[in-house]
Amino acid sequence: MTSVSAAPFLLALTLGAFLLFWQQPLVARLLLPGLGGSPSVWAVCLTFFQAALLAGYAYAHLAQTRLTPRAQAWVDLGLLILAGASLPIALDVTTAPPTNAMPEPWLLGRLVMAVAPSFVVAAATAPMLQGWFASSGRDPYFLYAASNIGSFAALLLFPFVFESNFDLVEMKRGWAIGYGVLIAATMLCAIGLGAARPALAAAQIPSIGRRMAWLALSFVPSALLVSMTQQISTDIAAFPLLWVMPLSLYLLSFVNAFAVTPPVSARAAAAIATVMFAVLATYTSLGLGPKRVAVIVGLHCLLLFAVALALHGQLAALRPSPAGLSAFYLWLAAGGALGGSFVALLGPLLFDSIVEYRLALVAAALLMPGRWPGRDRPIAGILDFVLPLLMALALWLWPDLGLWPEGLAWLLLALMLCGLYRPLRMALAVTVAFFGFLFVDISPDTLHRSRNFFGVHLVRDEGAVRVLRHGTTLHGGQSLEWALRGQPLGYYHPQGPAGNLLMAQGGTDMTAHVGIVGLGIGSLLQYADTGESWTYFEIDPDVIRIARDASLFTVLADAKVRPRIVEGDARLSLAREPDRSFSLLVLDAFSSDAIPAHLLTLDAFELYRRKLRPDGALLVHVTNRYLDLEPVVTRAARALGLSVMAARDYEETRVGGGDWKAGSEWMFLTPSPETLSRLHGLPFWRLAVATTGRPWSDRHADLIEAIRR
Repeated sequence: MTSVSAAPFLLALTLGAFLLFWQQPLVARLLLPGLGGSPSVWAVCLTFFQAALLAGYAYAHLAQTRLTPRAQAWVDLGLLILAGASLPIALDVTTAPPTNAMPEPWLLGRLVMAVAPSFVVAAATAPMLQGWFASSGRDPYFLYAASNIGSFAALLLFPFVFESNFDLVEMKRGWAIGYGVLIAATMLCAIGLGAARPALAAAQIPSIGRRMAWLALSFVPSALLVSMTQQISTDIAAFPLLWVMPLSLYLLSFVNAFAVTPPVSARAAAAIATVMFAVLATYTSLGLGPKRVAVIVGLHCLLLFAVALALHGQLAALRPSPAGLSAFYLWLAAGGALGGSFVALLGPLLFDSIVEYRLALVAAALLMPGRWPGRDRPIAGILDFVLPLLMALALWLWPDLGLWPEGLAWLLLALMLCGLYRPLRMALAVTVAFFGFLFVDISPDTLHRSRNFFGVHLVRDEGAVRVLRHGTTLHGGQSLEWALRGQPLGYYHPQGPAGNLLMAQGGTDMTAHVGIVGLGIGSLLQYADTGESWTYFEIDPDVIRIARDASLFTVLADAKVRPRIVEGDARLSLAREPDRSFSLLVLDAFSSDAIPAHLLTLDAFELYRRKLRPDGALLVHVTNRYLDLEPVVTRAARALGLSVMAARDYEETRVGGGDWKAGSEWMFLTPSPETLSRLHGLPFWRLAVATTGRPWSDRHADLIEAIRR
């Protein structure tokens, strides 16, 4: 193979990368409903895909060191065709684990069975094709940058084009067609391959130090990608846009690093990263962060992008000659898989709070290009320790000194910016800023902390109230004052929309048979009356254990009604309940601030209506800092012919007082005009605002339109 055109290789590599990164959010979107909409679904999926990428690169490395290019082509084409038999992807929105199954092992098992064959072989095609191209004596690394452009395009198109115009079934079919085109494109690349000895058989083995550098420089950006995505998905919502934005920037950093002339050097990226470290760490540590979704996500994404540019730039500078290409990609994939596994699989086992993101940031700061103590003037090395110590003292003394938060913010920003091109100084400063306030969580007032697939649960006494925190959200509280022990607090306060309604209708036929999606500490049960039937549907076993533990909360023990608690995903559990069995259904399912979108689709509301009595009602809790869900629920209600009212309560008291009340937003849906009339005269309630557009469905849900602007 003495002369070869780059065109078919560019086509095949770009298409293959496009398919790989189209498949990732598609598969996670298919699996999300069956796992309660948990943000951990994407983290585990992303880790699986990184491991599958490693498996594909390992196969390509083995083939390229043992087989001739012509033999590689026969084997690769055969495996591509064989893996195509598993298509279309054997997953849909009803795919769910059995009750009491461990989510992570079950999820990985389903991915291995349904996705691994096509993904692994398609992933292997990239280094395989680059090896074939390199056998002609030409440098193949520009092809790697081109393939990342294909990946980048797929990730951008998925939320803005694919999800907006095609449902999940159509996307599965389209992916299978694209896979067939990839087989044909690979055949074009195989034409003219020779039977010479493997070009990579005599590649020089890199040193251990070089391989460890490859591993570290790929491990840390991967861990940062997975942990940061999990963080923002937990705080906002688990949906594809928040998955693909960070991943797109991560891939774009590879495009920059492996370009013939990188537009952004590693050193320039390190300077940008230092500024982003300073801004994000300072405002996070002081709790001064902005409230708008775009700003919050933008800050995190810019930091990820700057770090990835700096570290991947260093990685590209350490790449071997084309003869060592497959080994290089193998180590790069190994670092990526290990970084993702550390966050998604080991993190929940090692830590009872989410600290992986902070750890990844500290590691990233250590790997930035720059000077270390001992390599320049002694005073610089001393300042590497003194300036972070000053930061710690400022944060520690801040409440006693009475400094304005904004003034302290400027001080901390200045101290952190002194870490420019000083990796140790910046790493210590990041440690102080991101870990200093974690001591609050281990104070004597903390009574319980646990972590599982669905998030972090914290029970703590805050003033005269004992609260359950799930991530960033308060999911219930009980007063420590004896006289108020039996009064609902927070979102469920008697003076709020939901509490006012249940106070007025409690003991009537509306509360005779109540079903509630989301347990919390069982606050709404405090409105139950003797003889009524109340059922909770809760997917998180840790929440059930906390609510039942009378040493933490006594709401369930003190209630006039002993509720039935059904563990598992609410939609799947409700589907097994008899039709027309509930007089009132309450949707109150939040994971931190994230909302499980599959509970707000038209398909879900059709299920709820079947389970309601003809004069029954549906009460939906839609409080959210980042998303306006009233239009979403209204469209579903109108599509089903339901009457709908909404309530917004802006009055709240600071948590800590014995009579704590939180502002909240609720919606009331019913097929019965007579039932709707019961809200007339109650404060807060009004007719819901009519909106245009189609309701969400299991196959299509556009969270972009729900973002508060």
